[in-house]
Amino acid sequence: MDSAESFVSAVLAAQDDFNLCYVLEQTAPTLNDTLAQQVKSRANELVSSDNQASLKIAESLIKAGVVANNLLYQALGLMVQGNVMMRRGELQRAIELYDDAKVAALRANNPIEAARSQVGKIGALMYLGDYKSAIEIAQHTAETLVAFGDYFPAAKAYANAAICYGELEQNEKAVEELQKARTLFEKHDSREAQTGLGLLLYNLSVTLCDLGRYHEALDCSLRASEIARRYELSNDEALYQEASAICYSLMGNYNRALRLHLEARDIFEKNGLIPQLIACEYFISEGYLELGRYEDAADQAKELISLLEQRNLVNSWNGTRTYHVLGRALAGLEQPSEAAAALLMAQSIAEQLGASGFKQRTDLRLAETYLSTDNPEDLDRSEELLNALLSNPQDLRILPNAQLLLARLETNREQYSAAIELAKSALTQFESQGIYNTLYSVYWQLAKICEQQGELNQASDYLDLSIQQLEQLRAQVAAETRHSFLLQKETIYQDAVRIALRFNDSQKAFDLVERVKSRALVELVGNQLDIKIKIRSERDRPLVEELENLRARHNDLTMRLARWQDGQDDKGELVPVASNENQNESELLQSEVLVCEKRLIELTEILQVKNALYAEDVSLIQSYISFDFGLLNPNEAIIEYYQAREEMLAFVVTRAGIKAITLSATPSQVNRLVSLLHQNFNQTPKLGAEKLLLNSQNFLSKLYALVFEPLELELAPITELRIVSHGTLHYLPFHALYRPSDSTYLLERFSEISYVPAAKLLLSCRERAKNSTASGALVLGYSGNGKLTSTLEEAEEINCILSRKIDTELALENDANLELFRQAASSKRLLHLATHGSFRENAPLFSSIQLEGGELTAHELYNLQLEASLMTLSCCESGLGVIGGGDEVMGLSRSCLYAGASSLALSLWRVEDKSSSQLMQLFYRNLLDGMGKAAALRQAQLWLMSEPQYRHPFYWAPFILIGDSGSL
Repeated sequence: MDSAESFVSAVLAAQDDFNLCYVLEQTAPTLNDTLAQQVKSRANELVSSDNQASLKIAESLIKAGVVANNLLYQALGLMVQGNVMMRRGELQRAIELYDDAKVAALRANNPIEAARSQVGKIGALMYLGDYKSAIEIAQHTAETLVAFGDYFPAAKAYANAAICYGELEQNEKAVEELQKARTLFEKHDSREAQTGLGLLLYNLSVTLCDLGRYHEALDCSLRASEIARRYELSNDEALYQEASAICYSLMGNYNRALRLHLEARDIFEKNGLIPQLIACEYFISEGYLELGRYEDAADQAKELISLLEQRNLVNSWNGTRTYHVLGRALAGLEQPSEAAAALLMAQSIAEQLGASGFKQRTDLRLAETYLSTDNPEDLDRSEELLNALLSNPQDLRILPNAQLLLARLETNREQYSAAIELAKSALTQFESQGIYNTLYSVYWQLAKICEQQGELNQASDYLDLSIQQLEQLRAQVAAETRHSFLLQKETIYQDAVRIALRFNDSQKAFDLVERVKSRALVELVGNQLDIKIKIRSERDRPLVEELENLRARHNDLTMRLARWQDGQDDKGELVPVASNENQNESELLQSEVLVCEKRLIELTEILQVKNALYAEDVSLIQSYISFDFGLLNPNEAIIEYYQAREEMLAFVVTRAGIKAITLSATPSQVNRLVSLLHQNFNQTPKLGAEKLLLNSQNFLSKLYALVFEPLELELAPITELRIVSHGTLHYLPFHALYRPSDSTYLLERFSEISYVPAAKLLLSCRERAKNSTASGALVLGYSGNGKLTSTLEEAEEINCILSRKIDTELALENDANLELFRQAASSKRLLHLATHGSFRENAPLFSSIQLEGGELTAHELYNLQLEASLMTLSCCESGLGVIGGGDEVMGLSRSCLYAGASSLALSLWRVEDKSSSQLMQLFYRNLLDGMGKAAALRQAQLWLMSEPQYRHPFYWAPFILIGDSGSL
C-alpha cells in the first residue's frame, strides 16, 4: 500500500463484503500508523459531503486493525464512526463510539489519540445540552494535547469549550477560549486546519452576536462561509449561513435572513442532519415572528415540539428555544394565557440547563405578555420581572428591551418623566448595539408619551422617525410578505394620521394613508416587481417542477371533490351525498386538498424569498412620492376611507385638493350594518325580493348617513366617484347606498362610480389601459356539469354582442378549460368568464373560478401575464377577499390586478343567474356603443333596477368595477 488514497479507493471500489474482505487481507499488512492517520483524515473530510463513504472507510479501518492486530487503527476508525453518528444526530451512539475509541487508543499506548477521541464527544454532549460535562472534558483534553505539542486537536477542544460557555451564556469566557483556539488554528495551512478555522469563526460569530457586536459577527460568519465554499463543504456552509442570517435579521435585513435560512434547511434536510435541521427550523419560526406571521410561527413551533418529543429532546437547548418562540407567537395571536404557559415551559427548561441568560429572555417575553392584559396582578408580575432584569442583565439585548417595556408600563400609569427617561435610554442602547429592528417601536413609544402630555409637535416628529425606520425594514421584506409584516404595526400610521389632522394637515394625513393602504400591491404594480414562479436558476428547477406537479394534483383533487359532493364517485356512478361512503371520501379529499395547498404556499414563498433580491439591496429602496391629484379630471373625485384606531375618516380628493372629514360613525356600527346587509342579500332568493326590499333600503340608508352623507357638501360639482374602501367597507356596494329623502340610490346621482384599492393604483391602471397592445376577446362559459345553465346562454349572447365589432373566441363547457385560458388570455384585450366562483375565507389564495379541468385560483393568476383592458368574472363572490395588513385585500381581485388587468368587473355576493346574465349583456352593449366601463356598468344596473322583479339591490348591485373606468 503506497498511499492512503490507494487504500480509500480500493475500499470504496469493493462491491460487497467478500470483495472488501479480500481488499483488507491484501492491504492491512502494508498499512502503517502514518497511512492510517491519513486514511482517517480522508474519511473525516467525507463526513460533510458523503457520510456513507466515510462510514465505509471507518469500518474498513476497524477491520484492518483486527487483521493487522493494531488497536490504533481500530481507535481511528471508531473516531470516524463517532463523527458520522454526530452528523446523523445519533448522539448517544456517537458518545459510545468516542469512548470506545479512547479505550482502544489507551490500550495501544497512545495517550494523544485517546485525548483526540474526546474532542468529538464534547460536541455530542453539547447537542444533548450537557454543557458542564462538555467543558470539563474539553479543558482536560486541551491541556493534555498542548502538553504533547499536539496543537491542532487542542484548538478543537478549546473551540468546543467555547461553544459550551456560549450555550451557558458565559460569553466572555467563550471569547477567551475561541481566541486560544484561533491562535492554534492559524498556525496550520492544511485543509483540516482551515476547515477547523471556519468552524471556529462560526462559533466566534455566534458569540459576538450575543455580545451585540453584529457587524463583527457577520464578518466572521461570512469568512467562515467562504472557507466552507472553497473546500466544497456544503453542510458546513449551510451552518455558517445560519449565523449570517441571524445577524442580518437583527440588523433588519429580513429577506436576506430568511433566504439564507431556507437554503440551509434544504441542505440539512437533504443530508439528514437532524440536529442542524431542528435548529434551522427554530430560526425560521423566529423569523416568522419578526415578519408578523404569528400563525406560521406557532404552527412551526408546535411541529418542532412534536419532533423533539419523539426524540426525547424537549429538555434541551432546542426545547427551551422552541417553547420560547411558541409563547411569543401565541402572544402575537392575542392568546395571553396560552402564551404565558409556553413561556413558563421555556423558563423551566432554561433553568434545568443552567441557561440563565436565555431564562432572562424568556422572563422578558413573559413580562411583555403580562403587560398586554388589563389584569392588575399581571401588571405587577410584569413590573417585578422587568425590575429583576434591569438589576442584573446577562445579555446586552435584555437591558434596552426591558427599559422599553417599563416605559410602556410607566406611560400607562401617567408617569411620563420616568417613561421618557427609560425610552430614551433604550433608544441609545439599541443604536449603540446596532439593533435596528426595534428602533421604530422606541420612537412610537416616545410619540405616545408626547401625545399624552399634549406635546403634539414632538409626537409628530417621533412618529415620522418611527415610520421612516419601519419602512426601511419593510422594504427589506419580500413583497408578498409585507402585508403580514404591517399587520400589528399599522397603528403607527393611524396615530400619525390622527395627529396630522389635529394640525389640519390633510395632505400629510392622506399621504400617510396612501403609504400604508394596499402598499404592497401598489409597489408590485407600479414598480413592476416580478414575483412570478419561474426557473431563474438551476436551483429553482426542482422547486418549480414540484410546484407545477402540485398544481396539477390540486386540480385533480378539487375536480374529484366536486364530483363526490355532487353525488358521483370517480367512475361517474351515483353515490348519495348523505351516505357514509360519500362523506368519508369527501373528507379524505378535503384533507388532501389542504395538504396540497399548504405545500403550494410553502414552495411559492421559498421561490419568492429566494428571488426577492430587490429586498436585499438598500440602494433600491424607493422614497414615497405623493399622489398627484392634479391628474384627476375636473368632475372626478376620489373618496378614500380609513380607520385610525376608533375614528373613521374620509378623504375627498379632487383636482382642487384634499379635504379630510372625520365621520361620526364607529367601526362597530359600520361592521354591524354591513353584516346585516349581506344577511339580507343571502336571504333574498329564499324569502323573496319584495319582502326584503324595504329592509335592505333601511340598512343602505343608515350606511349612507354614516359614511357618505357627511361628504355631500364637498361633492357638489362632482359627477364621477372613485371609491377607495377600507376594512369592512370593501364589502359595501357604495353605488347602492340609499338616500331616503328623495328615494334615490347613489348610482342614480353620479354618472360613474368605480372602485380601486388605493389612489395610486388608479393612475397605474389608467396607464396600463392606455399602453395595452392586446386585442380581441376571450369568452368562456362553463356550467359546472349543468348546474349553471344560464352561464352558457350568457357566454353565447355576449359572444354574439362582441363579435359584431371585436374578434372574439368563444369556448363552452369542455372547451372552456384551464389550458385554453392559460394560452389565450395573455393576448386578449377583453376577458369574460361566466362560470362558478368560490371565495375561500380560510385560504384566499385558493379562491377560484371553475373551468373544465379544474380551478383557476388566485394563486395561479399571480403567475399569468395579462394585458386585458377589462376582465369580467361573472360568477359568485369574485370580488371578495380577506383583509390583511395595510388593508391589502387578498383574493381574486388582487391577483388579477397584479397579473396585468387594467380593470375588473367582479361580484360582492352570490349572484342570481338570470339577472346576472341580463346585466352582463347590457353592460357589453353599452361598452360597444362607446361608453366607458364604469358608465356602461352603471347604465346596465339602472336598466335592471327599473325592472319590477329586479328592484332589490341583490339583483342589480352585486357587480363593481375596479381600476380604470375608461373605454375599452
